Formats: sequence, C-alpha cells, structure tokens
Amino acid sequence: MPTGYAGKLLWVDLTSGTIATTPLDEGTAMAFLGGSGLGAKIIRERLAAIRGPLDPSNPLCFLRGLLCGTAVPGSNRTTVCALSLATNAWGEARAGGAWAPMLKYAGYDGVIFTGKAAQPVYAWIENDHVEIRPADRLWGKGFFETDARLLAETHADAIVAGIGQAGEKLSRMACVMFEGRYARSAGRTGMGAVMGSKNLKAVVVRGTGGIEVADRKGLMRRAAAYGTKEKSKFKRNFELGTAGGVAATEAFGDMPIRNFLGGRWAEQAERVSGQTMFKKYGKHERSCLSCPSNCTLVVDIPGTALGHAPEYETIGAFGSMCECDRIEVIAQCNDLCNDYGLDTISAGNTVAFVMEAFEKGILTEAALDGIRPTWGNAEAMVALLHKMGKREGIGDLLADGTRPAAERLGKDLSDMLVEVKGIEVPMHDPRAFWSNALNYAVANRGACHMEGVTFTVESGLPFPDLGYTAPMDRFIPDGKAELNTKMHDLMALYDGLGICKFYIVVSYGPTALAEWLNACTGWKMTPEDLMRIGERIFTAKRAINVERGLTRKDDYLPKRLLTVPQRDDIGPVSPHGMERMLDEYYHLRGWNAEGAPTEALLKALDLA
Repeated sequence: MPTGYAGKLLWVDLTSGTIATTPLDEGTAMAFLGGSGLGAKIIRERLAAIRGPLDPSNPLCFLRGLLCGTAVPGSNRTTVCALSLATNAWGEARAGGAWAPMLKYAGYDGVIFTGKAAQPVYAWIENDHVEIRPADRLWGKGFFETDARLLAETHADAIVAGIGQAGEKLSRMACVMFEGRYARSAGRTGMGAVMGSKNLKAVVVRGTGGIEVADRKGLMRRAAAYGTKEKSKFKRNFELGTAGGVAATEAFGDMPIRNFLGGRWAEQAERVSGQTMFKKYGKHERSCLSCPSNCTLVVDIPGTALGHAPEYETIGAFGSMCECDRIEVIAQCNDLCNDYGLDTISAGNTVAFVMEAFEKGILTEAALDGIRPTWGNAEAMVALLHKMGKREGIGDLLADGTRPAAERLGKDLSDMLVEVKGIEVPMHDPRAFWSNALNYAVANRGACHMEGVTFTVESGLPFPDLGYTAPMDRFIPDGKAELNTKMHDLMALYDGLGICKFYIVVSYGPTALAEWLNACTGWKMTPEDLMRIGERIFTAKRAINVERGLTRKDDYLPKRLLTVPQRDDIGPVSPHGMERMLDEYYHLRGWNAEGAPTEALLKALDLA
C-alpha cells in the first residue's frame, strides 16, 4: 500500500456510463507527483486522440495534490485540467478549500471524466460508491443554488464542485466553483466550459477514510513547528485576506488602473482595501483544510449574502481596472461571478475593455443593449455581468473574453487588448516587476502571476534554497530569466504536491518540500531531485503547447505594456529587454529558438 497518497485513479466515461479505477503506480507518482503534474502526463499521453477542447475526447481531470489531506500545512489544492477552449492548448485551474482532501479520504488521487453525457448529470462519489445521477433540474441554475440542492440531496458533509450558467453556455472564462457561498474558484483557462461541454453540472464528494503516512510523529512535529511560524508570517492574511495588500500594491505600481492605461489610485485603493472592508462589514475568518492561516475574510455586505469577501484580484479587476471605488459594488460583482461561474480576472478585464471601447466610440449604447458603460458606472458593470453570465445579447460577444470580442468586432484593437495566449492579464502589472513580464509571456496557461510568483522574490522575499536573499532591481532584465526558470520549476512542485502558493511567504523551498514529501511517503527525495521533477512537469506542459502549435510568437507581452507608461515614475517594459529575457530563458531551459524543448532535453527528462 502507498503511504502519503491513495494510489488509485477514478475514471468516468460519461458517454457509456462506465466507471473504473486504475492504480497510480509509485513510478508515476515519483515522476509527476499529483495535481497538474499528473494531469500533464495524462493529457500528453492522449493528446493525439483529442479532437478539440470541447470534443468529448478531451479528458477533464480533477486531480488533487499528492500531499492533500495530510497534516502538511497548506496542502489542500485541487487542480482541474484539460485542453483549454481559451488557449486551444494546455489548460489548468486551481482551487483551495476541502474538496481535494475529501477526494483523498474517499480513496482517490483524482477523477478523470471522458466522453459526454446525453443529458445533464452530476457525479456522486462517496468512498467506494460512485454514481452518475440526472441533473436536468439543475441545468440553468446558478452555482449557489446548485450547491445547496446537491448537499441536501447527497450529504451535508459532502463538498460540491460545479458550474453555473457560464459553464453551461461554454464561456471561455467559465470557472469550476467549490464550496457554495464560501466560493473557492478554479478560475482560469475556461475549465468550466469543458465541464459544461460534457453536460457535467457537478462533482460531489464525501470521503470517510484516512490516509497513512510513513512518519506520522515526524510529520506532526514539523507541522506544529511550522504552524507557529506561519501564523506569524500570515498575520495580514489571517486578518484581512489578500485584500489587505490593496493599498501597498497600488503604491508599488503593481495594481493596474483603467484597463492598464495607468496612473495613481491611492485614495480609492484605501476605500476598497481589506482594512476598510473588515472595519465596515467583516464577520469572521475561515481557512482551507490543513492551514493555520484563516485568510478567507467572511463579510456581510449590503446587496450580497454572507460569504467570501472579494479577494485582491477581484478588487483590482472591478475596482481599479474599471475605476469603481465602492466596495459594495465590487462585492456584488464578485457575487455574480461566483454564482454564474465567471473568472473575476477575465470578467473584470472584459468590462474594463468595454468601458474603454465605449469611451472611444468603438461600442455604442445601441450595440450594448442600452447599457452605458462609463468608467466606474456600477449599474453598467452589474448589467454587463448578467449579460455575460447568461450569454444574452451583447453578452454573447463578451462571454469569451477580450481577444474573441475584438476579433468579432472586426477591428484592429491590439492596442487595447491586455492578454497572453487568450488569457487576460491578472492584477499584477508587469511594468512594476519585469520578471513578471517574462513570466506572463512564457507561463504555460497564458498570463498567470501564480505560475512563477516571481515578483515576490524580486521585491525581496528570501528563498535561500534558490540563492535569493535580497531584492533585485525590478526595472532591468538582468537575472530575470534565471529567476523565472527556478520559480517556474518550484511552483510546478507546489502544484504537484497541492501546496497553497501563499506559502512562499514562509519560503517553502525545495528543502522544506522534500522534508514534507519524505515524511509522508517514506521516499528519499533530495531538494535537487524535487527541482528536477518540477522541471519535468513544467516541460511536459510546454511540450503539450508546442504540439498544439504554439511557438515563440505566442510568448509575447501585450503592446500596451510595451509602449504605455504605468505612471510618471514607472515606464513601459522595454521591448529589447523582453527579447533579451526571452532568449536567455529559452537558453537556460534547453529549448530551441522557437521555444520548443529539444529532443535531447525531453529524453533527459524521460519525456521523449
């Protein structure tokens, strides 16, 4: 019997209704871990047979990190992966909470859905009992109602992963949502659309088993020691969630303003910060399973139900990007996105794009179904989200995000688009941290700050394991390719193990990760072994993108970020600097000039 993980994968063919299990052998677990590492292996092995992101042949993988459900602090992340409708290549989205540990307690390391159900269904997994049930009555319902009804129908202690109307309507920004009003979101690359394409409304899990670890006493000692350290390091998150960093991020120039046109937003940022929100509307905090940091702020804001407060990304997307400084409106937008199952980053970017297009006369009130989306117009923001979530009227144009909208408008709007590989840029402006400019360009799932989280190290967060103990000059290309290489591999390990990436604040490097992994599994991994696994995982995803036709031309930074200053003291990213960083990154990776891993590298990583 394996220790530290379940050793079993669940396969559900929605076309035939066939349910089967296969072993997760130790060699595969050691080579790819779990989460998106295992997902990359599964997708790549079947890539030639996948006819497209919305085709039934596209496997939809719900995979938990290898260490989820153990006492390792922060080990609770679920990865949902498949080919992405948004990128037409590798797609993955991650969420915290308790769904992944619950799947492990049911006895599985992952569940993979193939085929397409003839009618809407949901999966009910309770230990060894797996059942596909009708979901016709839930089709067309939002996620909040879906969650409540499925818990009443299955078990109050179960955890629901599901989609709202956006996933049913195949929106490219559709999420997979978890845990009802407490709203954990696997939010990027449109995994909700893949789920909707399979007529799969939800996956409900309840597990009552346990998990064996190799060194229980040693693991508990480590967890207790780290718990004290983490609570101290997580003080701001413990009290306010990521919203606690709004004002500081704006001061750094890292918070995008007005569809990335730039400027200052200091007073407004204070008005929508976690500090202000907690003082006015805060109730209590929550945490994900196996985590000492209660970084989920629960709020009771007028116009919304008691639940998860808007996080930093959502505040940026509907606040500074749209020039709305009313936390009540931002919370309402957050609530709508969670219920429809819309990614708040892409949705906020799209609303900001519409506001700029309206200001420039590219979109008119008549074309927008009578909506007048002037900057900061709360009524217009809410109206646009309803249209996008239901894919009605102008919402049909906008539900797939900014690039498809621009293409359908038939105009060259490249100077207004801020996306990479079809994924809108998150709320960390790369003009403030040039390492993040390179990260956005080469990240496997499109623009993604969490793929490398390089800006934290660039600003001085220590990672002695990787050789970083002091801040870097954030406006030059020097050293940024090497930083991205190391952090991409490290973050691939976080994903494979199921570790929350907020744990970078306690410098969870490869040494600490190896200690946790060995205590759980009994393996003898060294930090160097782990970093090699991280490289394998990252390269496997890149190989999928290459096989789907992506090349160097797709590793770009949007024109606006290369030509428009962020503010008076922060200029655009140098195009020459971008090319230099890209060349250096490819060289360090062992990729060719077009960004493809060489055959020699694939062979060395056992990926040939």
